[in-house]
Amino acid sequence: MLFLSEGIVSEGNPAKKYTLQQQIGQGSCGTVFRGVDIATGGQVAIKKILLGDQKHQSEKVVLSSMRHPNIIRYIDSYLFNEELWLVMEYVEGFTLAPFKLLSKR
Repeated sequence: MLFLSEGIVSEGNPAKKYTLQQQIGQGSCGTVFRGVDIATGGQVAIKKILLGDQKHQSEKVVLSSMRHPNIIRYIDSYLFNEELWLVMEYVEGFTLAPFKLLSKR
């Protein structure tokens, strides 16, 4: 299945490592939740993507390879119950919705 054989995603139940709190976004790629890393107590953003659409494989690969202070940091990913969980740095205070509108022009 998606990246599992290549060791790119973590195995196991992500709910044992992260607690989902509230939904903070919804889009064509999936749903984003604010969450908490159970071990550290730190806030994270968790994007849950249904695996019916394989085009989202590249999102995880791109996020994990990017390192820049102006790019949200990729932390981890899991395959669980037919969903890809992308765990990312949580940044409070803004939404990307206005940028989506600009990109459609």
